[in-house]
Amino acid sequence: MTLPSPLGRGILLTMVKRMKLDEIPTLEQIYASYPNTQALLFDMDGTLFDSEGQHAVALHHTFKALGQGEILRLSAEEIRQQYIGKPDPHVFDDLVKNKWLGGSVSLDQFLDLKKSFLYKTVNALGPKDLLVAPMELLLKQIRKAVDAGALKVGLVSASERHTILSYLKQAKLVDFFQVTISRDDCTRSKPDPMPYVQAMQKLGVRPNETLIFEDSPTGLKSARATGAHMIQAGWFTTHS
Repeated sequence: MTLPSPLGRGILLTMVKRMKLDEIPTLEQIYASYPNTQALLFDMDGTLFDSEGQHAVALHHTFKALGQGEILRLSAEEIRQQYIGKPDPHVFDDLVKNKWLGGSVSLDQFLDLKKSFLYKTVNALGPKDLLVAPMELLLKQIRKAVDAGALKVGLVSASERHTILSYLKQAKLVDFFQVTISRDDCTRSKPDPMPYVQAMQKLGVRPNETLIFEDSPTGLKSARATGAHMIQAGWFTTHS
């Protein structure tokens, strides 16, 4: 049976470990394919929010300020394709490896400058800027199920906690997630499964009771390694 999608076209979900969706499903559609779901875990950038472009622009400004060589010739879209989905320390390591950073730039300097560019953008946004209508609908349905004790929900991101809270504050979702895992909370970040495993442990659910929404290759690798069900979020991402 094909259920009506929030965008007006049908989405047929099948009971598989992983699928890719180009439209945001409703909670009804999720339960139709994953009836044993006890918890939903969301990645943030490129999944919950269409924020990858904002991160790419922030990195673009950071590269212009601190970089040298080929990195200066990359556009924001090329940066999005090459670096978004990777933790910022990994991006820094790649720049150091390729000698694309000028002088003796430290990791802290790199992270602080990138964050300053990002926060200027995020702090000017509101809920309507961050949440597309189908995602807003899905979150309302999830909140109702959580309030009824029928579902648990968590957020798992490779971003720093301060960055996550900035987005959640602007989207008015600070109290929405029962568990929030940032890269500050784990000794190993994505693509290691630790962040998602930690979220499941905190929520008290098993992998076969959990559905993870992810978009980037790094995040998908992390989610896949947990053994949980997965939906590859194709509604914002440019990743293949």
